[in-house]
Amino acid sequence: MMKTDVFTELLRNSVDVQNFLKRALSWLITRLGSDAGSIYLYDESERRLVLRATQGFDKNLVGKLSLSLNEGLVGLTLREQRTVKEVRGRDHPDFLIVPELKEEDYKAFVSVPIYRGTTPVGVIALQNRREARFSDDDVKSLRELGSGLSAAMENAQLLLEIHEGHPEHPAEPDLDQAPQSGILRGRGASEGIALGRAVLLGTSEAYLSEPNPEHYSVTLKAFQQALKRSIDQVEQLQKDMEIRLADVASLIFSTHILMLKDESFSGEMEQLIQQGATAPSAVVSVVNRYIGLFYQSANNRLKEKVQDVKDLGHRLLANLNRGSHEDGDYIGQIVVAQELLPSELIKITAQHAEGLLLFGGGASAHVSILARSLGIPVIFTEDKALFAIRQDDELVLDGFQGNAFIRPAVTVWEHYQNLRQQYRDSDLNETKVNKSTQTKDGRDVHLYANVNLVSDLPLTKKYKAEGIGLYRSEFPFLIRNDFPTEEEQFRVYKKILDEMAGKEVLLRTLDIGGDKVLSYLPQSSESNPFLGLRALRFSLKNKSIFHHQLRAMLRAGDGHELRIMFPLVSSLDDFREAKGHVVDCIRQLNHEGVSHNDHPLIGSMIELPSACEVSSELAKECDFLCIGTNDLVQYLLGVDRTNEAVSSLYTAYHPAVLRTLARVIRAALNHDCPISVCGEIAADPKMIPFFLGTGIRKLSVTPKLIPEVQKIVSALSWRECQVIAEKLVNMGTVDEICRYLDTLVPA
Repeated sequence: MMKTDVFTELLRNSVDVQNFLKRALSWLITRLGSDAGSIYLYDESERRLVLRATQGFDKNLVGKLSLSLNEGLVGLTLREQRTVKEVRGRDHPDFLIVPELKEEDYKAFVSVPIYRGTTPVGVIALQNRREARFSDDDVKSLRELGSGLSAAMENAQLLLEIHEGHPEHPAEPDLDQAPQSGILRGRGASEGIALGRAVLLGTSEAYLSEPNPEHYSVTLKAFQQALKRSIDQVEQLQKDMEIRLADVASLIFSTHILMLKDESFSGEMEQLIQQGATAPSAVVSVVNRYIGLFYQSANNRLKEKVQDVKDLGHRLLANLNRGSHEDGDYIGQIVVAQELLPSELIKITAQHAEGLLLFGGGASAHVSILARSLGIPVIFTEDKALFAIRQDDELVLDGFQGNAFIRPAVTVWEHYQNLRQQYRDSDLNETKVNKSTQTKDGRDVHLYANVNLVSDLPLTKKYKAEGIGLYRSEFPFLIRNDFPTEEEQFRVYKKILDEMAGKEVLLRTLDIGGDKVLSYLPQSSESNPFLGLRALRFSLKNKSIFHHQLRAMLRAGDGHELRIMFPLVSSLDDFREAKGHVVDCIRQLNHEGVSHNDHPLIGSMIELPSACEVSSELAKECDFLCIGTNDLVQYLLGVDRTNEAVSSLYTAYHPAVLRTLARVIRAALNHDCPISVCGEIAADPKMIPFFLGTGIRKLSVTPKLIPEVQKIVSALSWRECQVIAEKLVNMGTVDEICRYLDTLVPA
């Protein structure tokens, strides 16, 4: 059984938070054959480690015994962020004698720190009666198992923390006047048609409203049935996500499951009902109290749980509603929000939302890319009328045109219903795609897929991609609430490589920063994050994170032809330093006797003007090059592509862009270095002739675009493309280039 399956079962079979921790500890002790153990969770407000579960020691100390980071081997473990392993724990100078624990019967000691990203969660400590050092394999297993439990452990600690304080929730501000029927214009970030009622996230309507009791079952028995059904539904959601999105589904509903089983949450609802409240009134009262607690908390991790609590309230009410056949999901609803974390997008998608309407420009590019992978329509708008949308307003989203219709007329609703059905029907029809692609004069062109998630692989195969030309490894980082461990990354990369066995797969190392922000990483204030600590710069500065990723890639690549690529390389020095870390990781894995690929092909992205200037030197040392046009155009033109005020200046049809591309491609070809293009313009019908004419033989695009790109390529001749490319690089203005391209492919 996979670890995530085990942890899901632990959650399923636990009756409350404390019971979950007790069962988790018991499972760890049994798994590693230890005699005793303890789980300490870190109380951030008190800066102390609190004993929350123990086996083999006095259970009366649970919740009472606490240690500072300067006390004992447990404190040392978290203070120095390292494993402590002793043959005789009592002989260590930092060993703290706690008489009530009665540890005199135990000799061998091991403890590991548990972190969620850079956030301390706690310490797991195991002890044995015999004097025998815990093995390296024991330590490795404990770290892996602990990291897998970290999400649920953190949520358990947060729930335990909030039981200690009960601030009133703030008053709700007045909402703006609700808008009349109309259109909000924006940008379609993920194509598709969505129809449904608005559900508002992160607004003053975050508190639940008192429902009409006439529509609800009100008894204690009805509540208990609704609670059981809610638990079953959420546990099934977790299982479904582990199948559908194995790379990002690590216990993402653990907060929901723990809260539903928490005596201070569901138990309080039962008490209110026993005291005379109706079941729906009790649900609303307790949920709103928790929302207030989370809103008021100084702990940002608690604030992020507001939507989880609101989700649970809606689910319980839906299961109490006598006339409802819904499961408390987002079926038939369009989510309206000012901002959305990738992890929230995953949860919303898992609960079957129809679409998303978000405020802002393109700042959340990763949300757009993720939404496209998940197949959910998304529109970004900067129209502040979005904030006047009311809960349950009827909405229509046109993700193709970027239009959102508020309270649309019946004719508009019916028109888009028909369009949505046509879109779904066309998507079901098998598109004819040839296994190979040639120009009309017989030159081979290789079409590869850009992949964000493991769930993209079926489409990659459906559209007969010749391989994966870009795997964006940052998405498992962006979607989660913590850094994925080496083991978790290994499983993702191995699944991708195994699924694409025999085909070329290019794994790009972590590309965060700019518009791709890790919510769980402490944010430093950068005046220009696109020019700051991002991509390879981040990896080189955070070597442990970099090494975990490289080791996972190398291990997954065993038996495969592995390609590793570094993003945002600015110089040959950057590339050499990064490659040196690959060599270090290979040396480590050899020393540990771990199976891995010890001869990966290593390449560089070309995204910066500085990399373009040294493209000849890079081509000599790299096994391959890949042009990332999205960033390259931005940096060449000095245009922030996420800023709508200047977005019209962001264009690939610029003399500087075309000449730079031609020069980089020529440098690679002169040194027989394979080169590809993986940015959005790789699928641009107007740019494809230029790329072919300058010598590109490999394009990597979104899987769904492969049929269209193949159709365009097959209608072109190589010689025609060379003539087109030569003309384009000799043109001096954007206007001249655009007019010429329009004669080739009308706008």
